[in-house]
Amino acid sequence: MKKITDFIINKRYFILVTFILLSIASVYLSNQVSINYDMAEYLPDTSETRIGLDIMENNIDAPELSVLNIMLKGLNQEEKIDVKNYLENLEGVSSVDYDETENYNKEDNTLYVINIKADEESELATKVYQEITKHFESYEIQTSGAISDRNKDVLPTWIVVLAVFCALLILIVMSDSYVEPFLFLTAILIGVVLNKGTNILFESVSNITDSIVAILQLALSMDYSIMLMNRYNQEKQKNVNKIEAMKEALYHAFGSIASSSLTTIVGLLALVFMSFTIGRDLGFVLAKGVLFSLISIFFVLPALILIFDDAICKTKKKSPSFHLELLGKFSYRARPVCAILFLVFFMGSFMLKGNLGILYTDSEENEVSKVFTENNQMAIIYKNEDEEKIRSLLPQLENQEKVDQVLALRKYSRSKINI
Repeated sequence: MKKITDFIINKRYFILVTFILLSIASVYLSNQVSINYDMAEYLPDTSETRIGLDIMENNIDAPELSVLNIMLKGLNQEEKIDVKNYLENLEGVSSVDYDETENYNKEDNTLYVINIKADEESELATKVYQEITKHFESYEIQTSGAISDRNKDVLPTWIVVLAVFCALLILIVMSDSYVEPFLFLTAILIGVVLNKGTNILFESVSNITDSIVAILQLALSMDYSIMLMNRYNQEKQKNVNKIEAMKEALYHAFGSIASSSLTTIVGLLALVFMSFTIGRDLGFVLAKGVLFSLISIFFVLPALILIFDDAICKTKKKSPSFHLELLGKFSYRARPVCAILFLVFFMGSFMLKGNLGILYTDSEENEVSKVFTENNQMAIIYKNEDEEKIRSLLPQLENQEKVDQVLALRKYSRSKINI
């Protein structure tokens, strides 16, 4: 192991340049990764929704249609008509639902339901969405529907920026130097880029995984950088030569960092066995991400620390120190009570966990649904020999309080319910 760590330090410039080139290549590859926006593909094979979707795809020649809802604020009567005419003339739009009733006009808000002659995954639907959002960018606009969900980011950019800023702020406060946090983030960034680029190895990656993996990778692996830096500072007190100090630091920190990362990787791989197979998607990508962070910490961070060692020394500062003697004494004296409380909470949590409901849908309320009641469709698939049973069931469905319309399509052997 000593020979390997010595090789990493002796060849640090070559290794650093290699990783930079690999990162550049990974940026290109990450744009070629196939992103899957259809969460239904991750449903268990035994779920009723998955079985129904498979039957529809294999046996029913239904037309490809999708819906985009847009809500505009502050339109006068003439503008409302102009907007409807503009939307109807867009390429790919089959029709636009709008009238002057309160179904489409509430307070200062106006709703347009745009029907598109393609499914939400198509390039045509994406093009229509982009054209509309660009055309009305000066308006106060809200969107909803399958096409909107397909094109919106799971994590808005401002949340990612805020998370990185908060992490950087904490690191600056807690570190011994103002330069250290930026070196940590650079090393992790290289690991994140390599991870996203190597997702090209998978057939596809879910949009949820693609959106959150960078933040989770940062959170899961930042402590590896801190561990190596602390060990380096300890070795510098024993050895004036910074090169030799880094060799010793890397050698002695390898075991603790590697064992910490391996437990994280194994824990993430447990997600692979979820019946809701997005867990497999998340598990593989995140485990790979932690592995790349580990590799980056071992191969990239030592070079960065040695290059910026003078800057680190010049920007030294006092870091907060916490005196926990009183907490330690209290914890020791209260250990019997703490043990009993832990068992009580553990047993209570174990019994309550069975009451947690599982949803395979996104129940988040959007801005459009807060103003206008959204129309949702439910498809009931039945065998042709059950035609009489379905016919007797239709009046019962129509009389349901929240059911707006029931359409029985004998041609496709299914019923559509608008709720």
